[in-house]
Amino acid sequence: MDLFGTSMEYDWKMYTNDKKLSIPQLQNLSGCAIIQYQNFVDWVELELEEHFFSSSPVLKWIHMQIGSLKEFSPDSKFYMTESIDIFKIDGVLDLLRYFQGRQAFLNACRYESSDFIEFVKRWKSGNAFQKLEYFYCNDHCSYESMENEVLNAVAKYIDTTKKPPTHTLPLVHVCIDNKPNTNPITSYAYVVRETDGHVASILFQETMFRFGVWDKTEEEFLAMVE
Repeated sequence: MDLFGTSMEYDWKMYTNDKKLSIPQLQNLSGCAIIQYQNFVDWVELELEEHFFSSSPVLKWIHMQIGSLKEFSPDSKFYMTESIDIFKIDGVLDLLRYFQGRQAFLNACRYESSDFIEFVKRWKSGNAFQKLEYFYCNDHCSYESMENEVLNAVAKYIDTTKKPPTHTLPLVHVCIDNKPNTNPITSYAYVVRETDGHVASILFQETMFRFGVWDKTEEEFLAMVE
């Protein structure tokens, strides 16, 4: 900090086996990574101090490899982070309800069909997730059993004789694998937002759920169908 001052953005990374953490107040902090040491049997619930998020600018990205995470208040700046990438959550992290950022990636998070239906309906209404671009959820159990229930409740479909367009966009935060873009979504199922007519593609694929928002109206989206 003495050498570079405020001319650069900083990332903060921490390996820990502590239960309660406080993130230091650093100028120009862009994002943080928190990785717990514990093995899969000994995971403990991690508690991050709410004060850090409330007293700091909104972070560009957060990456966590942890056991479980103590819930934040619904209006926490944690949910405003532009990109959240979390691996191994015991229990449900309420990003499907409170997330206000652009991109979210959840691994080992188990949701029910009712959670996905509520999430999509709230996006369709235009009352939530206005900034959302991409939502990815992966679980060790298959989501295929709930696919029909969710899509029948919320989705429209492209004619199966045609080829749907593929959704992908640049990642807010490029990880260690240097992959620059989100994983592609090519799906016949889509939904339309009531407030501006913009479209999002929905894909259930084995253990994965993907939701990608297009910067296009339904008419513009269907014009891309081959």
